[in-house]
Amino acid sequence: RNCRPSFHTSLGLYGGVAYSAFSTLVRGKEPWTLSHGGADHARLKPSKACQPIEYPKPDGVLTFDLLSSVALTGTNHEADQPA
Repeated sequence: RNCRPSFHTSLGLYGGVAYSAFSTLVRGKEPWTLSHGGADHARLKPSKACQPIEYPKPDGVLTFDLLSSVALTGTNHEADQPA
C-alpha cells in the first residue's frame, strides 16, 4: 500500500526504492499509510472524454477469440456443476 506512493514524494526515485525495500522487509506492517494525494475517483475522466479502444480481430495464430480459447483449455465439467 505504501510502495507506489513512496515514489511520488520528495524522496525521489532512490528514496522510493529504499522505502520499498524497507516496506518489503517489514512485510508492509509499518504503522502509517502514505497518501496518493487525492481520492481515486477524483482522477477518473468522464467516459465521454475517452476514446474506445480498438482491438484487432483475432487472427487464429497469435490471438484467438474467447470461445476458442476456452475450448483449448480442456476444461471439462458438467453444465450444471456449481463453481
